[in-house]
Amino acid sequence: MATKKKWAGVQLTDKNVDEYLYDLSNGKARHITQGVSFNKEDPTQMNLLRLALIRHGSFSGLVKFMLAEIFKEANVDWEVHPVKKYKQHVKEEPLEELIPISDKKGLREIIANLILPPDKKIK
Repeated sequence: MATKKKWAGVQLTDKNVDEYLYDLSNGKARHITQGVSFNKEDPTQMNLLRLALIRHGSFSGLVKFMLAEIFKEANVDWEVHPVKKYKQHVKEEPLEELIPISDKKGLREIIANLILPPDKKIK
């Protein structure tokens, strides 16, 4: 069964994320690709992409850097977590409540400071 179809509608949790990553890593490609779309007609989205490319040279490099910084600030051990091998997938119930990114302490400022030019940083 294709990974996309197998995982459609499944809420990823700490109990099933390793199995999901294992399924993704079983393909022939060397890299796992996760995407972000930018609306070409939305000036704000296009400016975010523009700034990301100017500051980091590649969008994937910026995202990896931001993820590392976010998890480092949250004291999450993000450096080494081997993907476990699983045989069967268990469908999880959706989480009742997700915390909006705007409620996370300092997260918006971290992200903004990573993409803003030095003279526009949030203090």
